[in-house]
Amino acid sequence: RRRQRAHEELVGNLKPGDYVLTVGGVYGTVNEIGEDDLGLEVSPDVEVRVAKRSVTSIVPPDQIEEIEVGEEPVEEQRG
Repeated sequence: RRRQRAHEELVGNLKPGDYVLTVGGVYGTVNEIGEDDLGLEVSPDVEVRVAKRSVTSIVPPDQIEEIEVGEEPVEEQRG
């Protein structure tokens, strides 16, 4: 019961700009908050909708690592 209350408080305190982790292991920045869902930017110009209840934690700014994505796509090797 205490854990449920803590999770409800976490979800209730979400705001645009928060960097979060979902239960599915997806990291993203909150862009938009709806009634039961929110928009997460998971990559530049890529937004997904997730259920609010799927957010497990807010990542503190000092723990966010910048990951640079290469410009060139990786080609599959077939053999």
